[in-house]
Amino acid sequence: MTYLTVDGQDSTGALLQPSPDEIQFLPGQHINGTAQPYLASPNPPGRLARLVAYNWRLVFPGNRIFAEPVSDPFTNKTEVLIGFSRDYQGQPHYGWIRLQREVTRIEDFIGPDYEFPNYSFLPVGVAEHPVPGLPIRAGFPPELPPIDSEVIDGGSEPSMLRVRWPEGMQGVRLEQATELADPTVWVAVPDVQGNEAMFLLPDEGQLYFRLNHVP
Repeated sequence: MTYLTVDGQDSTGALLQPSPDEIQFLPGQHINGTAQPYLASPNPPGRLARLVAYNWRLVFPGNRIFAEPVSDPFTNKTEVLIGFSRDYQGQPHYGWIRLQREVTRIEDFIGPDYEFPNYSFLPVGVAEHPVPGLPIRAGFPPELPPIDSEVIDGGSEPSMLRVRWPEGMQGVRLEQATELADPTVWVAVPDVQGNEAMFLLPDEGQLYFRLNHVP
């Protein structure tokens, strides 16, 4: 069986669906609070959602294994995208999970040489928007707000550059690079204080900054 957890020890969550009869999101579709919650939670409520269920049994003699489907809302699909909403410190964060499997029929659960292709869905990718309340596109990384910067005149002291970004963002890291080469080498900025950082303006050259989402 495939079970999907949608929350951790310090949060609660729910799967989201775009319509009452499906829980899959199309790539690029916005996941936000307008979707209806989908809770198929056998135990405990709100924590687990059962996606695929099947029964299997052993028959002796012969050592044969039989399997039969119980429920599968993703017939003939080897990959699905599922949206979720997770409450963190009282605010919703939206995200998606990509799941894949090798075979779509329980009849193919056992191969001719007694290999076992994966019929249950397994997670292969996940993303969550670090800004509470903002939607995320299914299958795509979060679209982060722009960075603000300003030059602080130091008078007799060297001028400083202040870089800021919105408060309340979870799992983001400020990074810098000295040139936009191919590939660009980004390094984490040290001494970040909350949602801002201060820099001495370089005597020459340029500095590039970005926010990187680190799940």
